Amino acid sequence: MTAKRNTPEGDRLDARHVGQSARAKALSAQSPDPVEAIEYHIDQKTGFSRVISLSFIGNRNCVRDLLNGRRPLTLKMIWLLHVGLGIPVESLI
Repeated sequence: MTAKRNTPEGDRLDARHVGQSARAKALSAQSPDPVEAIEYHIDQKTGFSRVISLSFIGNRNCVRDLLNGRRPLTLKMIWLLHVGLGIPVESLI
């Protein structure tokens, strides 16, 4: 970390930093928002409204709050969405 710029050691640190930044950007680009993942799977699997399609995870108000970002996903909801709609757990965390 004490390497000076424009030296072989400094160049290695710069290259490493660029590689880590690119990797972090790629990982964040691959991870969809959980609500986007839920909406995508609802659109693909059902012809029903979003609220009716998710009634198995809670009441209408709970589902609306979840889809509008006012309520976080619980572990139980994540499991129910994974089993009920086949959404990968990784997309919901």
